Amino acid sequence: MNPVELVGWTHLKHGGLLLDPPRLREIAGHDPGPLPAYSELRLRRLAASLLDGDENPADFVSFVLMQVCGFLEMTGSWVRGPQVPPDWGRADVTGEVVKPRQLWAGVNGGALPVFMDKEPRLGIGHGRRVQSQVVQWLRSGGERLAVLTNGRQWRLVFAGLDFDAWCEWDEDLWLEEGGLSPQVHALRTLSAAGRSCSTWGLQSLPSSSRLTGLSDRRAQTRPAPALRTGLQGPSGGRGSISCLH
Repeated sequence: MNPVELVGWTHLKHGGLLLDPPRLREIAGHDPGPLPAYSELRLRRLAASLLDGDENPADFVSFVLMQVCGFLEMTGSWVRGPQVPPDWGRADVTGEVVKPRQLWAGVNGGALPVFMDKEPRLGIGHGRRVQSQVVQWLRSGGERLAVLTNGRQWRLVFAGLDFDAWCEWDEDLWLEEGGLSPQVHALRTLSAAGRSCSTWGLQSLPSSSRLTGLSDRRAQTRPAPALRTGLQGPSGGRGSISCLH
């Protein structure tokens, strides 16, 4: 592997510059290791069922996040659907309250909000609406990264005060003859990097690890209730997996 390359990164779709080469090189060092054979087999079966319309997208998303990406109980905890606390809801420009469908709270105080869309293509046609809502949701709080997915397409979305970017995986391209595609390796490597961060809050990021194109001003975070005791970010606001950038 090229020392500045994150395997699979160039196989993704990109909107804006989510990660610059120095940060990609740092993240590439978080090798997740091979996916267990039974998890790969189940991924193949569930992916085929999803393509055939026989698999619930929300269940598939939960499987991928936990068994493929590694967001398991030893690294944090999940709440889903109506269990996501109402104080994670934020009004969009129309007044509609937008809230993650799933929420991972890490043992280090980080949070990964996951949004679901029913549209067949993310960010295209009617899919632009939910993409816009996620960006606005991030900007109105202390988080800077979120996942947006319909099950088949997966976006990691970043939003700062004056900049946003994303990268997108396509589940149709995850499986190759004899193994998993580079896209899956990129997904698992980014997840491993996020889980291993010792500092989760945006307020504590050194300026050298910010995304290229962002201003030096720090995001203004509002005090926000924790999902449960001990899960607040280092500055009193909620943390996020902002350490990826």
